[in-house]
Parts: sequence; structure tokens; C-alpha cells
Amino acid sequence: MFNQVRTIILSVVFLLTIGSVSLILVEESSGSQAEGEKAFSLGKYKEAETIFRAVLEKEPGNFITLQAQANTKIKLKKYDEAEKLLDKILAMPLSTGRDILIYTEGESEPLEAELVDENVMAMDESEKSDDDFSQFLKEDHEGPVPHYRAFLKKSGKMKLFLKSRTRLQYSGIPAATREKVEALKAKVMKKSISARQVKPEEELVAIPGGCFQMGSQLGDPDEQPVHKVCLSPFKMTKYEVRQKFFQTVMGYNPSQYVGGDLPVESVSWEGARDYCRKLGLRLPTEAEWEYAARANIDFRYSGSDAVADVAW
Repeated sequence: MFNQVRTIILSVVFLLTIGSVSLILVEESSGSQAEGEKAFSLGKYKEAETIFRAVLEKEPGNFITLQAQANTKIKLKKYDEAEKLLDKILAMPLSTGRDILIYTEGESEPLEAELVDENVMAMDESEKSDDDFSQFLKEDHEGPVPHYRAFLKKSGKMKLFLKSRTRLQYSGIPAATREKVEALKAKVMKKSISARQVKPEEELVAIPGGCFQMGSQLGDPDEQPVHKVCLSPFKMTKYEVRQKFFQTVMGYNPSQYVGGDLPVESVSWEGARDYCRKLGLRLPTEAEWEYAARANIDFRYSGSDAVADVAW
């Protein structure tokens, strides 16, 4: 009798063990946000990429997963793909709060809530059992797991939701998230520019020598008085320096408005000087710059008396 009971118990243990392994394998194959984040934290970027892709197939508008996948693409040096993911987030409307709809097991309708915390480590209380034998089997697998913490509007109560069994629908993205995504996109674009390593092709145009009236009576004190200056012929680049050229030569890009073909801006005088030197060129003098900008026409600004016509 004892051996028979022992055989039954061992059979139950074996079946439960096999069952739990099958459940884990199914869960891993489909993947969850938490599993993707875990894989990313362990440096398993290919695995994280696969998991986040599966999550996005079910929840294409989940900006948290979109951002997580973008970070994964950056680690894999897939900068163009990362930029497209970030553009999807930036195309979303701004939310005034953290209003969400919660889809979870056991609820036929979504729950209206306000998201309080996106990641809370807590024990899974969803399958508590008083069965001593069940507790013995689960003992080795127990531990804190990721949850969402949300304020339920209907009941007025705070509640934890197990991430692996919960899907969130957002009304938009918070302003703080948008700022982070914009900063991340600028970083991605600079990495993309750096990866391409486009060699500079600065086209020079000849400026004939001559004399002009330098300064302005309407300008700052250091622009006065207006005085005559004569210059010898010189050459100047036809276009502003593009970011892709500057970054290739200097190894950094100080621009706030990032784009490979956009003019590099926010450059220090030393940075501009060093870029020119590395190309065997130099910065124009103040007189040369003003002479070229005037182009033998006596306007207050380069090309017009109205600043709106020539500035942006």
C-alpha cells in the first residue's frame, strides 16, 4: 500500500514538473515585456529583439515596448530601424495624465485606471494555495515578479497587476516621455551619421578682392563706426558645413537640430577652427565674412533690409 501511494505521488510530481516546463516554454516562445527587459539587461539583445517584436505584433501602439525595442536596435547598431520606431512614438498624441485601459485575465471589459508605477517587483498572489503539497512544488520557483501599479477609477483603489498577464492601452504619451524619446532620436541620428563616415566634399568659390564699407551705424557699438576696408582675393566654401562632414572629421556633433545634411550648429569657435585646419583651410576673418555676405549690395542684412526675408 505504501509503495502504491509513493508511486502515485511520484507520478503526480513528474506530471506537474513536465506541465510546468511546457508552460514556461510556451511563455518564452510568445514572450512578454518583462522577459524582453530581462533579456536586454543580460545583454541578450537578439533575444530581446525577438521578444519585443512578438509583443508589438499584439500591441503595436505600446510606446513602452516601442521604446524598449528602439533601445535594443541601438545596441544591435540597427540605427535606421531604431529611428523608425522612435518616429512612431513621436507621432502619438500627448496625454495630459497617465490614463490607461487595463486588459487582464478574468475581466470581460477593460478597467479604466491611472498608471502609478510601470515596474513594481512583488510576489505573485494570483495563485495562492493552502495545499501543502502544492506549496512544496512551488517553493523553488517563488520570488518577486514584475507588476504594474494602477489606481482604479471605478473602485477608487490601488491595485497591482501581474505584467505577464496584463495588457495596457495608453491614451497617449506623457510629455516627459516625449522629451526622452526626442533626445534618444537625436542620439540615434548622430550614431547613424557616425556609422556612415561620409568624407567632406567642401566646394570652394573664388571671391574677387575689392573694397567695401564695413560696419553699421544701426548695429552694436563694436560695429561702429562704418569704415572702408580693402581685401585681396580669397576663397570660401559655397555651403554651410554639413553635420555628416563635421562629425566624420571631428568625431562629435554638437548640433541640437540633428540631420546629416543639415548645417552643423552650436559649434564653438575652437571647434570650427580645428575643423578647418584638419581640411587644410582656415576660418574667414570678420572682414572677409562681411564682404562675402554683402556681395557688393548695401543691405542691412545679407540679401535684404528685412530680417524675416533672410533668417529662419
